[in-house]
Parts: sequence; C-alpha cells; structure tokens
Amino acid sequence: QPFFWSPFENGAGNHNIAICGKSGSGKSVLLQELCAALRGAGAKVVVIDDGRSFEHSVKLQGGRFVEFTLASGFSLNPFSLIDDARGEVDEDYRLDCFAMVKAIVGQMARPSTAPSDTERGLIDKAIAQVWASLGSGGSIDDVAHALHEGENETGKELALAIAPFCRGGSYAGFFSGKASFAFDDDFTVFEMSDLASREELRSVVLSAIMFMTGQAMTRSSRSTRKLLLIDEAWAMLKGGSMGEFVETYARTARKYGGALATATQSLNDYYKSDGARAALENSDWMLVLQQKPETIADFRKEARLDMDDRTETLIRSLKRSGSEYSELYIKGPEVEAVGRLVLDPLSATIFSSDPDTYAAIHTHVESGMPLDKAIALVAGRPDVLGGEA
Repeated sequence: QPFFWSPFENGAGNHNIAICGKSGSGKSVLLQELCAALRGAGAKVVVIDDGRSFEHSVKLQGGRFVEFTLASGFSLNPFSLIDDARGEVDEDYRLDCFAMVKAIVGQMARPSTAPSDTERGLIDKAIAQVWASLGSGGSIDDVAHALHEGENETGKELALAIAPFCRGGSYAGFFSGKASFAFDDDFTVFEMSDLASREELRSVVLSAIMFMTGQAMTRSSRSTRKLLLIDEAWAMLKGGSMGEFVETYARTARKYGGALATATQSLNDYYKSDGARAALENSDWMLVLQQKPETIADFRKEARLDMDDRTETLIRSLKRSGSEYSELYIKGPEVEAVGRLVLDPLSATIFSSDPDTYAAIHTHVESGMPLDKAIALVAGRPDVLGGEA
C-alpha cells in the first residue's frame, strides 16, 4: 500500500531530519530520492556530499555540481553575504548573522577545540568592530587586524591562529573579496571529497556554505520549501565551534521554511562530534534504515533512542533486498511507521553508488554518449534512450 511522507508535514515543531543506515542499507539511494522528490514538489535543495554519490542525479535534474578544491577559485567571505540594510533594522537577523560568523572565525582559530569564553568574547568584539566600520565590505583580514590591534595578548594569538585564512595564507583565496557563489540553481551539490585530507579547511568551508544557504533562505519566500542535506555528518561537522553553529542554523531554517537533514551510518555516529550531536538534538524527524544488531543493542543500552520492545523489534526487522527495495523506520511528532522505498530500474541506476555501475556509466560518457542515454543503457532500458532518463 503506497504512503507518502514529507519532513514538512509537521506543524508541531521543526522540519529537520536525522537519518542513519549502515553501509549497504540503501542510505545513499534514500537521500537522493528524498532530494529528487522534494525538488519535484518545488523545493530548493542544497547537498554537501563526500563521495560523489549525487553527481549523476543532480546533473540529470539540471542542477549544479560544484567540486571544492584548493584551485576552485570560490570566495566564501561571510561578511559579503550579509544584507547591510536589513542588518541595520532587524536585530534578530543581525544577531543570527553575527553568531554564525563568530562560529566560522572560531572554527578557523580553534579547529579541534571550542574557544574559551575569553576567546569568544574577543572574536565577538572584533566582528562587531569590523561590521560597525565596514559592514558587508568587511573580511576575515579585517577581523584578524582588529584582534591583533587590541591590547589583549590572547587576541594577538587568535589573529595568528586565523592567519592561514587571511591574505598571504594558504587558504586566503576562499575568504577574500566578495562571495563569488550565488544560489541561482534550484538544486546544488557541493562535493567535498578533495578537502578530506584538510579537515581544518573542510570544516570552515562547510560552515561558510551553510551560512550562504542560510542567507539564501532569508531572501526567498517562506512559502518555498528549502532543504540542506549533509551526508556523513559526524565527520563533516567536526570542530569546536560547529555545535553552536548548527544550533543557530537550525533556528534560522525553521524561521524561513527550511529543513536541515543530516545522515550517518549509525545513530551512535551523531555522538562523535558536537556539530552532529547538535543536528540530532535539533531534529524532530528520525529515519532509520538497516542497522547492525550490536548497534541496535547500543541504542537501547545508551538510551539514545526512545525504544520499547516493539520499536526494537521493528528496527531489527529492517532489511534491504538488492536493488528492489530498502526498508526504513520513520519516527516523528505523533508519527511512527515502517515503509519500503521501491525504485524503478532507471532511478535505481541513477542513484546507485555501486562502483561497477558508476564505472560503466562513465565509460559510456567518456566515449561521447550523453549521460541520460548512458544511464538508460546501463539500466537495461535502451528503449528510453533520449527520453526522460
């Protein structure tokens, strides 16, 4: 019996989602289907991915696939994203912006530990000074200058700590000048795998992208649904300032008709970083796919999921049957259900993370075949070549 679910069908709280499924459970396919379905319903979707699993689906849907590399040339200067006029008259907007910029600078300065109260105060003061004098024309260079020129030695240490993100630093190109990326597309995927070996940069870039999506939310109609999805959230949201940042972002998303969706392999992974834990704690919806038996035992032992015997039995029963279907448990305000995600052959091929399927598609594309035709051929549906695949 078909049934329909949307994270936005929740009048009692927020629309945020925590999703977990072990490797091979169909999690990647579920995430892509969720994004495709919401796009079909008119939502704007942004995905932060690590592993290229969204490359085919976003391109086929006419979206934008953005690969972040050190040479990509994107500027993510957060000051330039703030609306000067609105910041002057809307105190809530200004304070939310400052909170997120403060978290970005804090992440630059202290990538693995949370800034101390003194450091947070100094960063807050420096950002306020830069805003007062330069508004959206400010930059991370200006924050470093304000910190260095103060009388406090801790401020000078913070200025030195964020030097890699300032003029002359290794990562200066990402944060100088005016932000060069506009969210004009209805579906955008940021691929972060090239930054995997530079965690200190990846976490800052991630927070800057989240800030950009948050600003885009504030400028669009509240009636337009928006989704930001972060896969492998526990690793992506590492960092001393990410917990605070995610909490602020979640609040912004709710105000403007948005949703934050995060995904991990296990519910336990959400407790590996402050940012991921904040995402879990701010999510009214939980989607659980097949889990390892020992992981389910941990859920109950650590009281990380409100689980009675019936719920445990339901979660233990979840399975995946090849490319035919994946089962999932949905829990939300006044909702508890188990369903199957069933895909047609074309969708299953588009969403597949199987390396052989991926390689077969790219072999055809590299020979000059259009992507839609390559997918139809690999899916065993040459009859739809040139169709809507």
